[in-house]
Amino acid sequence: MSRRVLVRAISFIAVALILSTVLNVQNARRAKQYEQVISDSYHYAFSEIVAGVTKMDYALEKCACSADSAMIASLCGEIFCQAETVSHALSRLPIRELSLENTTEFIAQTGDFAYYVLKKASDGERIGEEERKAIVKLSEGTEDIVQNLRRLSSRIDREKLDIATVDYGDEENEGISDIKELEREFSEYPVLVYDGPFSDESEGERKYLEGLSDKSKEELLDVVARFFGKDAESLRCDGEWEDDGIKLMTFTDGESYADLTVRGGLVYKYIAQKREVGQRLGISEGISSAKKLLENMGYEDVEETYHTAYDDYLVINFASKKDGVTIYPELIKISISLTDGSLLNFDAAGYIKNHLKREIRDITSDEARAIEKVSEKLKVLSYSPAIIPRDGEGEVLVHEFKCEMESGEHCIVYINAETLHEERILILIEDENGTLAM
Repeated sequence: MSRRVLVRAISFIAVALILSTVLNVQNARRAKQYEQVISDSYHYAFSEIVAGVTKMDYALEKCACSADSAMIASLCGEIFCQAETVSHALSRLPIRELSLENTTEFIAQTGDFAYYVLKKASDGERIGEEERKAIVKLSEGTEDIVQNLRRLSSRIDREKLDIATVDYGDEENEGISDIKELEREFSEYPVLVYDGPFSDESEGERKYLEGLSDKSKEELLDVVARFFGKDAESLRCDGEWEDDGIKLMTFTDGESYADLTVRGGLVYKYIAQKREVGQRLGISEGISSAKKLLENMGYEDVEETYHTAYDDYLVINFASKKDGVTIYPELIKISISLTDGSLLNFDAAGYIKNHLKREIRDITSDEARAIEKVSEKLKVLSYSPAIIPRDGEGEVLVHEFKCEMESGEHCIVYINAETLHEERILILIEDENGTLAM
């Protein structure tokens, strides 16, 4: 073999080896990417399961508090939808490897039971004692299951457990033990044959801004300068935008931002940069500080409804109150630093969208009739008339009853002032840091 042929052959072999190496690297990279896609898909499906079962749990608990067949039917519709979502998420997990047969069956049967109750109520049939007992049983079961799901979710996040690659035969793996415990919980609860309430802004009529004149950039700059407590020269306009048809202009001092309504020049939202850490104020001091800030801004017709404390700040919901009636659609959400009482976040969108002059009739004389519509299984602790936003749009005048359940937990039952039917039920999640409503 000539030297030229030998060199040529070696060159071809070298090129082939290089191409083979490149292809192997590309295939390995594709395989790695594919594994990551599968892993991400599994983890997303699991998060959907945790959220869905949690919502089913709260809806079942509300059903157990309800004495109104229409309300139970509505909640069962929600349970059925959540069961469908969870079942779909479960189908995207490696069911055989995870051994989630009991879990899958439990969710499917819960959805079937909810549909059965919904259909029965829709046909005008009475929800009987057997169905109510089944609802209570399911509520008790899902509450335990939710705790296991959250514990498993926490372990997956903390230990970065990869659902796609974990060895499900490893008896020493604590994550696998949690999954098996979850299965046992589901098998023990077979079916028998879901920040403060109204914190999401409802769609108002924008009447609060009607009749107010548009402000120029210079006029808005003067307003925001007083709000920041700084010279106008130290602030700049950061652009214009709209939120649900409301024209806004954003101003900043380089660290904090405030949105003002062009019409009327009202502070719409504000967010500050946290600078200090550490808690030096108590919750009551934080609420008092927030109330004083709102009074200085001209909001004297609001009072605190619910709050939640975190490490070093406090989130508080304030709602309008007129003639003893709490007007929940007119909501202001505010965050206060528990370090120095300073304003961290301010959101008056709900108030600005929904505040208007209302003629509210006195419904307190109907309290006795309304309380008869509250389930006998609940102990009524307090009463107040209120206006709450309706699902979809609009608002409704209601009798608001805070109640204690047989478990010792609290809930709020809203009775429609016109029909005396249950309008809504909220479960209160209470601890030393505050209250959340679900």
